[in-house]
Amino acid sequence: MCYSDIPVLYYWRGLKDGQVPFLQADLEYPVLTGGFMELCRRIVMFLGGKSQPGLSGDEVAHSANLFFGVNALLLFVLMGVLIWAHLQLSRPWDALMIAASPAIWTAGLINWDALVLALTALGLLAWSRRRPFWAGFWLGLGVAAKLYPILLLVPLTILCLRSNRIRAMLLAYLGTVTSWVAVSLPVYLVTPDGWTNFWTFNADRG
Repeated sequence: MCYSDIPVLYYWRGLKDGQVPFLQADLEYPVLTGGFMELCRRIVMFLGGKSQPGLSGDEVAHSANLFFGVNALLLFVLMGVLIWAHLQLSRPWDALMIAASPAIWTAGLINWDALVLALTALGLLAWSRRRPFWAGFWLGLGVAAKLYPILLLVPLTILCLRSNRIRAMLLAYLGTVTSWVAVSLPVYLVTPDGWTNFWTFNADRG
């Protein structure tokens, strides 16, 4: 309950100096998470915080606190999306366990996992409503925020093969690739080194 990446990376990844993730500063997260961080930095500036070189320690600390608060509010909204999606899945007990989970209350603000959780839940909801392309679309955005939602394509593929739903499987693949490329390709074209840092950083870390 004491540690969070959110203010730490505000200091360490150039956000306090006005550096844009990927374009001007390397980041160990995929592009959609970096975009979320940049959105929060711009909201901080709108609220009167400062994000530029040469600030005093007090000015940076004030902006870092604002940055954490903005992130906390938006991540709370995303957790609401996660719970809402499970209610729409007619799984009220799952929604209750998520809302009351000690893991959520103690670790929900360690980083930006609520973003990928919400996107993944929307993918599951779309799949339950027999909208395979949109299920893949949301999962692809989840992969652009953090890698693990791609693992859900494994059981999805098995289910489709067992039930001979090949068209639905291919539509889900198409949706995943479409949304992932849509958010990843522009960043890669502008800054290939910035885009690949996520992959090399996590491949080389201990």
